[in-house]
Amino acid sequence: MKTILSIIILLVFQSPEIIELKDFYDGKGVVFDKDYNFPFRNEKYNKPLSPNLTQIQKAENIFFRDYYSHRKEGLKKFNSHYKLDKKFSNSKIVKKKYNYYYRQYASYLSTENDTIIYIGLFNFSKKRQAKKYFQDWNKTLFLGSGEFYLNNQEFYEINLSKNKIEFN
Repeated sequence: MKTILSIIILLVFQSPEIIELKDFYDGKGVVFDKDYNFPFRNEKYNKPLSPNLTQIQKAENIFFRDYYSHRKEGLKKFNSHYKLDKKFSNSKIVKKKYNYYYRQYASYLSTENDTIIYIGLFNFSKKRQAKKYFQDWNKTLFLGSGEFYLNNQEFYEINLSKNKIEFN
């Protein structure tokens, strides 16, 4: 009986936390704490952190503010001829574009001691399709592949220490 109770308590306390940030978007978010095994480690990954609500809100604000310049810089970096619509330089337009995207949040400390917030974005504007393709969005950090995911999923790493979106 003690073992079963311990397992139930462990499962309850290790479940990612669901949040709603109505000032930022109309969807839901899920926060993965430092005990979750972050699967997208790069050369700058040092150790996991648990993001708090204030950090998540700051990351969202940086995302909305810097989206256009970050995307423009990325297109330039890859010599792309794609023209990003200038309207996305307005943070309110960016906020509107991502209003129905559900979020995944995780955090880590970089090798440079910067706090990084990972934001996974999942387009839930077409709920039936989203539920099919993103069925475990609230349990597992993941990136899908294929046309649906290409058009309906994005991710960004926000460097809170430097107040900017990082290139992954």
